[in-house]
Amino acid sequence: MDPAPITRSLRGVYSTRLLCAAVCHLKVFEHAVNGAHTLESLQSELGLAERPANVLFPALRAMGLLALKKDRVRLTDTGRYLCENEPCHLIDYVGIEASDPGVLEMVERLRHDGLPGETSVSFVKDDTAPSPMDDPEAARRFTMALAGRARLLSPLVARAMPVAKHLLDVACGTGLFACEWLRLNPKARATLLDTPEVLAVAREFCAEYDEVNDRIDFLAADMLVDPLPGADLILSASLFHDWQSATCADLMR
Repeated sequence: MDPAPITRSLRGVYSTRLLCAAVCHLKVFEHAVNGAHTLESLQSELGLAERPANVLFPALRAMGLLALKKDRVRLTDTGRYLCENEPCHLIDYVGIEASDPGVLEMVERLRHDGLPGETSVSFVKDDTAPSPMDDPEAARRFTMALAGRARLLSPLVARAMPVAKHLLDVACGTGLFACEWLRLNPKARATLLDTPEVLAVAREFCAEYDEVNDRIDFLAADMLVDPLPGADLILSASLFHDWQSATCADLMR
């Protein structure tokens, strides 16, 4: 069985918002119609920061609307239906959703690399803003929400990971990815790093894995501030998409 149709349908709303933002607000297809732009020059002309461009352009390519040919951004045959010079264009049809609150929020996020004045996004924080994950109930609710996905993906991810002696799972969530990896590496240990509130939930899931539980260490820490323990393999299964580029670079170091 494949649950992908469920997750794709759930997340499809963001594709709709990106499409409406690109067509009706940023006018991406009008800027790209002559085929003269590289990705970098199109980003500059649209006034987008690196991260929003790295979200928007791959999404439009995945939709089959933009293509790269010899480092130039081209409209596909389908993408041409989103240009004003196309007699049968669909700009006005897409525009039916142009004023949807979710679309307008997406436009602001693309233009400003986040909402103006925003210091935190969803369930993450920066060093000046509190996180919903500091609240035990919120942390439990969010971690449990990701548990079903983790149960499905963790065996697949574990089989693709290399052999090592010590795994460090940063922002471990449920801990299921580390548990499945430990099953395949009977001589290895794993350190699960997350906030105390999340680790309380991870302990419950790890308790289901009797054969590996004694090879797991739980480390309550702030990955943005605290030094990370040594390990010869690091897992960050659901981490970097949450943060701005500068923070991601700091985490990688």
